[in-house]
Amino acid sequence: MSKRPAASRSAALYLTGNPLFLQQDLRMMRGQTTSRKTYLITIIIVMLFSFSRCVEDDNNLPSTAGWSSLDPTSIPLRQRMIQANRGNLVKNPSFEQGRIINIDSNTVSNNITGWKWVGSNVDWVARGDGPEHGPAEVHSGVYAVKIQRESADETIGQGEGIISDFIRIIPGNYEFTFWIRLGDIHSYQERRGTRIDDAIDIRVLYYDKNRLLISGKTYNSKRNANIDQSFKALPFAGFWNIDSLGWSRVMGRTTNDYLTEGDVPDEAKFVKIFFGLKGTGTMWIDDVDFRYSRRNFTSLEKSGRFFDTAFTAINMLVPAPKKAIGLAPLTYHYPGTDSLPYPVILIPQHASRQTYAAARLLKTRLDTLFERHYGREHKSRVFITSSLADQVIEDGGLVFNLGKNNHESERRGVGRYLAAIQGREQGYIIQPDSLAPNLVHLVGSDAEGDFYAAVTVAQLLDDSLFIYHQSSITDYPDIPQRSFLISAVSASSDNLAYEGSIYDMLMMKMNRGYLDYYRSRSMWDRNGTAYLNGLSEIGREAGKHGMIELAQMVNPYAFLPRSTRLDSIDPGLKNRWMHSSPSSLSKLRERFVAGLEAGASTLVLCTNDHLPYEGGHPLNFTLYAEWDRKTYINLQQAHLELIRLMIESPGTGRSVKLEFLPPWYANELVDQSRGQGEQYLRELADKLPDHISILWSGPSQQSQSIDEADLFRYSGLMDRKLVLLDNSLNALPDILSDTSLSMNLSLKLRTLNVFEPYQVKFTGHSMPGVPAGKILINSPLDTELMRIRIATAADYMWNTRSYDPDLSLWKVLVSRYGRDAAMSLYRFNESYMTVFASLTAFKNDIGNQRHARQIKDQIKVMQETLEILDDQIPHHPGLLNELKSLKLDLEQTFEKEVETISTQVMAVLDNI
Repeated sequence: MSKRPAASRSAALYLTGNPLFLQQDLRMMRGQTTSRKTYLITIIIVMLFSFSRCVEDDNNLPSTAGWSSLDPTSIPLRQRMIQANRGNLVKNPSFEQGRIINIDSNTVSNNITGWKWVGSNVDWVARGDGPEHGPAEVHSGVYAVKIQRESADETIGQGEGIISDFIRIIPGNYEFTFWIRLGDIHSYQERRGTRIDDAIDIRVLYYDKNRLLISGKTYNSKRNANIDQSFKALPFAGFWNIDSLGWSRVMGRTTNDYLTEGDVPDEAKFVKIFFGLKGTGTMWIDDVDFRYSRRNFTSLEKSGRFFDTAFTAINMLVPAPKKAIGLAPLTYHYPGTDSLPYPVILIPQHASRQTYAAARLLKTRLDTLFERHYGREHKSRVFITSSLADQVIEDGGLVFNLGKNNHESERRGVGRYLAAIQGREQGYIIQPDSLAPNLVHLVGSDAEGDFYAAVTVAQLLDDSLFIYHQSSITDYPDIPQRSFLISAVSASSDNLAYEGSIYDMLMMKMNRGYLDYYRSRSMWDRNGTAYLNGLSEIGREAGKHGMIELAQMVNPYAFLPRSTRLDSIDPGLKNRWMHSSPSSLSKLRERFVAGLEAGASTLVLCTNDHLPYEGGHPLNFTLYAEWDRKTYINLQQAHLELIRLMIESPGTGRSVKLEFLPPWYANELVDQSRGQGEQYLRELADKLPDHISILWSGPSQQSQSIDEADLFRYSGLMDRKLVLLDNSLNALPDILSDTSLSMNLSLKLRTLNVFEPYQVKFTGHSMPGVPAGKILINSPLDTELMRIRIATAADYMWNTRSYDPDLSLWKVLVSRYGRDAAMSLYRFNESYMTVFASLTAFKNDIGNQRHARQIKDQIKVMQETLEILDDQIPHHPGLLNELKSLKLDLEQTFEKEVETISTQVMAVLDNI
């Protein structure tokens, strides 16, 4: 119960919503009858009717015997689709429905449909309801829930808050999000110097078929221990206190695990959602969402719908544009005739390097299409010009009017489209002339926009017919800095590794290449000629068009093994590079200079992953050379000196950007470092120049979701611009190579995809950005499989709000290999992941014949699919070889397991 907040509230005693009409209807009936008995009978009938409906709902629950969250395919596809189509399962998620009951003249009781109070310090607040209830009280709609506690008891078992009614579920994986606002939050055990921990107590509580509470205990392979899967306030647990956090959308989660977060116990048939506060302070909650996730479906189940769907050329553009309207296709050539002039590309007289590169791109694309039809001997008649006779347009020839040129005054009907990209970095329009549709205007908000317009038009030129798929397009990127990792040398040798990756990234509209730091035990003993040559070659390629900026990454510790105890490092290795050695610092400066000479406009000092740790804690990073440990007070002092050296490197005066990658670059690394990471970052932030950006990977090292609480946590420590170091595309290879993980979650692996599309979830106001609109896809471009994944990431970064990972992958596969091959690739993946999962299960359940038969059958399907792909994509040997290698590895593993089992059986027989 709570005191009446304002007189205006009494005007809204009854809110919309089916259950709330009941009391009003009964009052009307009471006024129409003189019999108290009739009135009571009516109430009883209504109550019985409501109860019977509840019983009916329970009786209609599907049988879930054999269904498991650890094996989504054990649940019939129809049932999974029904559950997914239910959308948000929370009743009254925004707290808009409810009623206020007058207890007496000074007291009211709030009754929110679908929710119940826990404790007394809870209020149902309204937007603008009195001077103390301003717009910030509510995120959306009119109402929200507010929990306010002025004191806290250390012995408290459950916080005060609000709990939902029962929500019916089936086994599987669920996404849980909510909007939250916080003010002056402190731990209820602050006297002991603890962090917030569970002072913000947000939970998903699990109940069996009898609606009895069951444990959320779940085994976590990373920790090799059981964890409480019901606790969902992990994003806040690492804070010491929270002074203020404005309305933010947060992903409720227990862990940052890719495979298991969001799973419910198999025995759970219902859940309740609880928002509570154990500590002191104020917490507001609004817009709760709990739904069955896409991770309950295999890639073929999610994408099979595309196989029989007809897509237009616009639908298949990668990246997808902001706004696109398909118009009548335009034929620009009739084979064997000269009835139409050949296409012309019109550019300004003093075209920029980027605009001229865009013209060359279009010419190359058109020349390729003509050669494909007439043969390589065909002489190109497509030309680039800065002046054009009107006769060409009048004769119906296709003319691409590219950039802002002298003919700008002749652009008819494009003015309003140009206004839409004004001030939009890298934006462009593609618009046919209002009087001559064969005159197509490609205009960027800047020179980069001209180039991206050309990339889009190149995709709209049909592959098999001389047709331009005419369109009206207005477009610009959501993420201005879309970065990729490029290596100058092979990771396993000092051989040159660059193989034209720049062009691939250009066609994906990526615009910054981070030159991966040199990794070699001998990196400070030799000149690294191949590495330096690779830098130069990449710099020359990037300089041809001016569309890709380069960033030089240097990690002085990369000669050391990853994550190693200090006392296990070879003593001779410790002195190979030292902070206190002038010659070592000189070598580091030379690496920075080499990047600048190759054309890099950004320098990045990396200190991640290779620093050794001291003692038994793997996040207790330390200096390793004895003289360094005597010279510097701590690690941050040594790193500040390296940053000063980077700032003072020759050439940094020409507007060179500077970035730093610290040892603790993820929230979980900071939170689990026993205070060392937090102290390091705070001290570093106090002394670090403001213009230096920090690379951050999110809540975990391979973050699959990032929300405003995560960003708030790290930016509160560093207080400067962040670049997202996105390692998410590296998660799949790591999962498949993690023996412990695959052993415990073997059948769940069926839902994975060797072509795994980009699917990081950014929630709340941080969308579409994430910090400062800068993302580095930190994955090597050394395989065709990874290039496919990065193409979907490029699709996301350009148009975040309309991004669909399943559709994006389908578009990428079709555009690169053709529709028939794309379907074959999906079938290969389905068989591959089934074999992988069954093979792990075969190891666990030794010699299980069912798994063995399934493995043999699916290996046969893989072989048949590869034979089909040999005919479908003969010009893509790289992808074919990678898929064949995947299949061979599984075959060999299966043969070894069978041989091991046979040996064990024979040993048993010999002992009988």
